[in-house]
Amino acid sequence: MNIRRNLCTLIGSRWKSFFYWLDCKRYANAVDTPPEISPDIPEPVLPPVPPIPKPKKKMHICKNTVADTGYIVGYVPGDLSSLVSPFKGGHFNYKDWDNSADLMAKFGVNATRFFLTCTEDPWTLHNYFIPFKKQAPNTYVYDLTEFDPDMIEGLICRLESFWERKITTVICIVTGLKSARWQFTTWHGSRNVNGTTTTLKMFMQDKKTVGVFDDVLKKLVKTFDNECVIWELINEPTGQVFGDVPLANWCRGRMEKLHKLGVPYERIAFEKWDSSQIIGLLENEPWMFWHGVNHLGSFQRYLKPGTEMKDEFYDKHPRICADSDGADSDFPGRGLKGARWGDVLRRASSWDMNRGLKYDHAHGGMGWMIMSAAAWLGLGNYPDYDTWADIAVNGLTEKQCKKLGVEYKYNKQSELRAVDNAVKEIFK
Repeated sequence: MNIRRNLCTLIGSRWKSFFYWLDCKRYANAVDTPPEISPDIPEPVLPPVPPIPKPKKKMHICKNTVADTGYIVGYVPGDLSSLVSPFKGGHFNYKDWDNSADLMAKFGVNATRFFLTCTEDPWTLHNYFIPFKKQAPNTYVYDLTEFDPDMIEGLICRLESFWERKITTVICIVTGLKSARWQFTTWHGSRNVNGTTTTLKMFMQDKKTVGVFDDVLKKLVKTFDNECVIWELINEPTGQVFGDVPLANWCRGRMEKLHKLGVPYERIAFEKWDSSQIIGLLENEPWMFWHGVNHLGSFQRYLKPGTEMKDEFYDKHPRICADSDGADSDFPGRGLKGARWGDVLRRASSWDMNRGLKYDHAHGGMGWMIMSAAAWLGLGNYPDYDTWADIAVNGLTEKQCKKLGVEYKYNKQSELRAVDNAVKEIFK
């Protein structure tokens, strides 16, 4: 672990970094528009590995961990796909990445969330890291039961930036199980050699597919699991696609599988969907995330006595956590949005971040996974962590707010300082 971390600190510039070589080696055909075909990719010559210096950096360590407090103060600086996005230029590299983890630890964040894979269209399929072993250099067919060692090494190095600071990483195993995205996921039968189904609605009922998924779980736990990992089964599940009962049975079976592999239930998570079937999934007290929270009003509505969320979930189960992913049409976000995002996907303002966390804690909630849009104000396909860091630490001026179309009174305070002020009150 120390050798890998020391190597990571030696980045200086992307041209000398191991990860830039890895990007070139595995994703030399990366472009800003979806490619129609995959050209032959010449294998670059591996540069000599420079000597590994002794580590000199000091880092901030999370003081109120999820394990110690049972409360999630979550924050996602780039996007859920940033773990598997290749580093790009001077605004998204290992130094920026490690700095983001350090700033989060400094300002009271104790958790973040990532997708393990995120191939939802041709561009992401051709450009994002995929941890599974590719069957041939210029194809996009994988063996799901074998990991690509280079990819795994790169993912672990990124995750360790958070783990060494005692920040919990919520790793979502499956995403993209929607009609338009399904064909681009590695779980689709045409994208692997493992015999999984090509029919989306059968993903959770096909015995072969479920068996392959369980084999993947076993390898994931062996490779990544530690006290700073929460395993989230699937992103945005819906009974309309899979059926409420098959979806609940699949979730229950995978939770039991993880538990048999040594993962405690308090480090397993699933996402709420509209069905009474989810009540049975809470018996062993895993985490349940509910999405679309970007406004104080969402907390005030759902945590009010007499509501289903308050009476049936928050008052009866210990690990219910709000999440900014998605949107609440009645209480839309008042903060920033990515340049390519629709207005409905505005994230929480710093004002809402501060008051939402305090309201959640005061009314029996167990946390909030907040997402920032500050890295996505440009039109590129890669996050800009320099812009994010400036806004997250320094906030926005009145002029900037006007240009970005947000109210100054809700966004003038920096995001991380707003979170940190809430944390100091919550854990005082």
